[in-house]
Amino acid sequence: MLAGANIIYGGGILDSGIVMSLGQLVADADILHMYRKAQEGIPVNEITMAMDVIREVGIRGNFLEEEHTLEYYPEQTNPRIFQRGVATADAKELKKLADERARKILAEHRDKLAVSKEVADKIHQMVLEAEEKQLNLKYGKVD
Repeated sequence: MLAGANIIYGGGILDSGIVMSLGQLVADADILHMYRKAQEGIPVNEITMAMDVIREVGIRGNFLEEEHTLEYYPEQTNPRIFQRGVATADAKELKKLADERARKILAEHRDKLAVSKEVADKIHQMVLEAEEKQLNLKYGKVD
């Protein structure tokens, strides 16, 4: 992205494209959001430069403890799944957070996702036909 790419493919895709996961899509979106923020660049102005804070803290000081840093740093990235300062090396915990967020998004937008019974039945029929075709390809005609 930093080289100018603007097409991202594969959000939520697992297992070489065989499986799609809404939780993975949420985690991928979190990462892409951070990329986009990095692509925007860092605003440089009198407020963000904070020369007064630099003078006050000095060369060996800790800028992370400063109110100015706390106030302006979240503007750079604000991930929803990946938490800064929190060890997220545990893949199961990260998956749980992403899956919970995906369920929350679906619940909040359920009314926008509703389809008619006709459409739902058609989709169900298509799935059954695809499953039957896969079984026939794998095992031969099943009676």
